[in-house]
Amino acid sequence: MHDMVRLERLGKPAVVLVHDRFQVAARTQARIMGLPSAYIIIIPEGIPGEQPQELRAKIDRLWPQVLQGLTASALP
Repeated sequence: MHDMVRLERLGKPAVVLVHDRFQVAARTQARIMGLPSAYIIIIPEGIPGEQPQELRAKIDRLWPQVLQGLTASALP
């Protein structure tokens, strides 16, 4: 979060990928650091026994969010 906030303040769009278990902590930290609109992408928890191709498909579905976050600024 610290790096993301620093980059945003330098005018460089940034995103943070966070495991779903840390979603609340990441949003809280972003708010405390003065960037409540931080672009946080939530990575869903894997399921034990999931096949590599299933994991890859989950990650591939996140790319549109990553690109959207990198083409917009989180600064107000």
